[in-house]
Amino acid sequence: MKEYIFKYLPENPKIFSPIWEGVSEARIDCVSFSPKAINPMTTIKGVYSDKGLTVLFQSDEKNVLARYKGVNEKPWTDSCVEIFFNPCPTLSDKYFNFELSAGGGLLIGYGEGREDRLRCDFELDIFDIETDIKPDGWMAKLTIPFSFVLGYAKEFRDVFAGNFQKCGDETQNPHFVVWNEIKNKVPDFHKPEFFGKFILGRKKN
Repeated sequence: MKEYIFKYLPENPKIFSPIWEGVSEARIDCVSFSPKAINPMTTIKGVYSDKGLTVLFQSDEKNVLARYKGVNEKPWTDSCVEIFFNPCPTLSDKYFNFELSAGGGLLIGYGEGREDRLRCDFELDIFDIETDIKPDGWMAKLTIPFSFVLGYAKEFRDVFAGNFQKCGDETQNPHFVVWNEIKNKVPDFHKPEFFGKFILGRKKN
C-alpha cells in the first residue's frame, strides 16, 4: 500500500504559487487497466490548511479534451483527474469521489460503492478550481473545504484512505491510470479496498 503525506500550509495555494516547489510529488502511474494505451504521465501534489485540502495535478497529456465545465456532468469522459477518499475509514465505509475535467467541470459523489452513491449538491466556486491547458499538457488545482466534507461525513481523520486517478474515456487515447494499484479485471476506480494511505502532516509550531 502506498502512502502520501499532505503538507500543512497556513493557506491553500493557487495553481502557479511557488509554494508548490516545496511539496512532495506522487506519480499516478499504475497502468494495469490500460497497458497498451498511450498513458500520460500525471503527478499529484497535495497540501492542507485549517480550511481544507488542496490538490495540484500536472499531466503531459496531449490533445486535451475539455468539454465539461459544470456541476455533476460527465468529466470522466473528458481529460480528467480524480481524487477518491474516505475521511474516516474506522467509522464508515463511505467515500467521496471528486472527478475534475480539464474544462473545470466537477462531479462529486458519496457512498459505500459504485452503485450506492449520492450525487452531492454544491456550487463550483467553493472549490476554487483552476485549470491551465497548453499544447504539451495541462494542470488542474482543486481545494476541498473540510466544511463540505463534514456536511456528509462524521469526522475527518489525520490518517485516512484514498486514491488518485487519471482517465479520459472519450479522448483520442482512452486511458485509466491510478496511483495505488487496483487489482481488478476491468477498469473500475470504485474499489475502496485498494485505497492507499493518506496522512495529514504535522503542523509546524
